[in-house]
Amino acid sequence: MNEFDQYEKDCKHIRKENKKLLADFEKELNKSKKSSKTIKKHVMNIDMYLNNFLLYYDAKSAAKGVTEIGDYLGDFFIRKCMWSSPEQTKQNVTSFRKFYAYMNSIGKVTDEELKQMQFEIKTFLPEWVEAIRAYNDYDEDEW
Repeated sequence: MNEFDQYEKDCKHIRKENKKLLADFEKELNKSKKSSKTIKKHVMNIDMYLNNFLLYYDAKSAAKGVTEIGDYLGDFFIRKCMWSSPEQTKQNVTSFRKFYAYMNSIGKVTDEELKQMQFEIKTFLPEWVEAIRAYNDYDEDEW
């Protein structure tokens, strides 16, 4: 099997795992009594991250994705998602916090990984928001 075929096989396996994770995550969110619109938004945000970004360059599982949020929100989301905005970034952050807290509760990510992700979000969120503003401002030469 060549490298690309292995990548495709790995992605297929990960997508299957992701489908179950997303369904279970949605069930967990339903317990919180959030509106169906809010729950759908969280699931869609995480689905985009898991099944597009984490599989874009390499086949990475949801658990390994806990360390990739900065690359997603600080670059990929800005350039590849035409709906990216400061507000959408903040919504994604909320979705990530909820999803990875869930992943921690089921033993898929460690307490340390969760704390590191939370620290990264707290530290870099202002930079990610500013990067979106700069990218969307065509007068900026930053991008």
